[in-house]
Amino acid sequence: HVPFQIVSIMPTPSYLLRKHEEDVTVVKFLDTHNDDSDSDLLASGDVTGNVKLWNLHTRRPVHEFRPIEKACSIPNIEYEHDRHTLITSTRSPYHGWIHGYDMNKMSHSSAVHTQDSIFKFDTHCSTFCRFRVVQHLPDNA
Repeated sequence: HVPFQIVSIMPTPSYLLRKHEEDVTVVKFLDTHNDDSDSDLLASGDVTGNVKLWNLHTRRPVHEFRPIEKACSIPNIEYEHDRHTLITSTRSPYHGWIHGYDMNKMSHSSAVHTQDSIFKFDTHCSTFCRFRVVQHLPDNA
């Protein structure tokens, strides 16, 4: 009888993005192009509430912000291509929020600051963590 052994082979990364100081909780490739070319931006969020937008060609952050001032984590990021809107969720021990940001109005600054959102939604729940963008259907659909 031969004991069963599980072997895990991890691929070698081609590059590591190392600007978050704490654990990363979410990454999302952003399809910001109007054609079929590959995405050149990546959004990442961490356990302290920092969001970074990365230029994948230069491998550097081009924009960094915090959706809220208070301590929180970023469990989810989505991107609405048709409206050029980045959507983040935040979660703290007592509260949760969903914020939307106009990507056309984001400065390309790597200084961390609070970003003005175009909308925000209070989830009234600290455990709310996943969401999806759903297109509005016409009433006659």
